[in-house]
Amino acid sequence: MLSVLIADDNIQKAGRVEECLRSFIGEEFLTLRNATNLWDARVEMSTHQFDLLVLDMNIPIRRSEAPKRDGGAFFLAELQNDSASGPHLPANIVGLSEYPELVAEYAEKFHEQLWHLVHYEETSNDWAYKLGKRIEYIVESHYSRERVSHDFDLAIITALESIELAAVLDLPGRWRLREVRGDPTAFRLGTFGPRSRPIRVAAACAGEMGMPAATALAMKMIARFRPRVLAMCGIAAGVKGAFGDVLIADQSWDYGSGKQTIDAPTQKSRFSPAPAPIPIHPLLRAKCSRLAMDGRLRKKIRDGWTGNRQQIHLRSGSGQWLRARPWLRIAVSLSRWSH
Repeated sequence: MLSVLIADDNIQKAGRVEECLRSFIGEEFLTLRNATNLWDARVEMSTHQFDLLVLDMNIPIRRSEAPKRDGGAFFLAELQNDSASGPHLPANIVGLSEYPELVAEYAEKFHEQLWHLVHYEETSNDWAYKLGKRIEYIVESHYSRERVSHDFDLAIITALESIELAAVLDLPGRWRLREVRGDPTAFRLGTFGPRSRPIRVAAACAGEMGMPAATALAMKMIARFRPRVLAMCGIAAGVKGAFGDVLIADQSWDYGSGKQTIDAPTQKSRFSPAPAPIPIHPLLRAKCSRLAMDGRLRKKIRDGWTGNRQQIHLRSGSGQWLRARPWLRIAVSLSRWSH
């Protein structure tokens, strides 16, 4: 999560800055606060630690006062003098002024501090590109410092859109579309549970079946949303019998492993498979087992369903399927698939 303070008395300009931030970062990763004068900005910085300060140069000192020509520069000098006991200094500072003479006057001072001062033009997007590039760098450095943290609780990938992804989006997750510039994938972001302690979920469709497409989408989901858990749900093509939408096996096989070799008799290239078993983590296996055996949880899921309810009871057992069709289909298999 990136925390940004925008100190600017021009509401329209501040709104465009917010749009720029959301387009480069995404609203789900952004915490925004605004101040229309330097006094309010100082108060915000006294109570919050910001990753980025976007500062107007021509800005009022206090409320109801006229903008001060060198207000931004005065504020930065004050921050440096009070760094020991004053407000929390932001990690990054970007000055944004619509007056070219102010940019020219204070460019050297910003350069000395390794800050950035950008000329804002209402009829141009050049300032947004420069601000966006700086934001991208801040985000990358921010994530590299906090790789142990997670932004989402769960990421779900599917191969089919009309059947598999549609079933996921039918769940009451308050879903919204998240489009990323330069990426054709349509990401869906949802939240479950109470708003005070939501479970954040991201979902997307690979568009085609197969391990390469699934791998590429999985890497994008991990890099962009940094989930605690990554899951793939589908219709389990080729598996006979009744089953749910989510399969959890205690051992899976990667049949895509292997290498190209030369067949000695024919001297032709052929693929030599080397299936690799991938066991489930023991802690996850234990949690899945407890989930499958929790009768109170199954009753809570069924009683909480608000759609068409059929007289089908959730059932479970060792090595059996946990079924809840049509309102919820979760399958937990704890038997080895190698047999």
